[in-house]
Amino acid sequence: MDPAPKRPWLPEDVIAALALLVIVAITFANVIVRYFTDFSFAWTEDFSIVAMVLMVFAGAASATLGDRHIRIEILYAKGHRGLRMLSRLALAVAFGTLAVLLGKIAYDEWRWGELFSILDLPRWWTTAPLVVLSGLLSLRALGFPWQRAQR
Repeated sequence: MDPAPKRPWLPEDVIAALALLVIVAITFANVIVRYFTDFSFAWTEDFSIVAMVLMVFAGAASATLGDRHIRIEILYAKGHRGLRMLSRLALAVAFGTLAVLLGKIAYDEWRWGELFSILDLPRWWTTAPLVVLSGLLSLRALGFPWQRAQR
């Protein structure tokens, strides 16, 4: 397999890297605190889950742009160009639909003032970025042929 082509860092790359940094930092802090005390940071689980989901969505957008996403390679590589376009369109529709549904959830969380159980922070703070990342992934899937030709 050929190495990934060099390209500048994109917003989704930065988001994925920062999410991984957050996961490592809070997990390390929790391990240190638990080692030296009988105390545990209960809030770390919520933030770890949110950071993991952000990292997955941002990584998926980055992989889609670089044509490195998971697929059935024999169908994709040997398939007809129309089949590849249909694959990208299906990906765009799926994540576009997910963006709309997550948007409705984020709006309801904002409207009803839902809070995290431990931190009393608004829940939509974590859902709204997923709307943006889902939309970005959908756009990356649709715009992939144009972006590939620009390299």
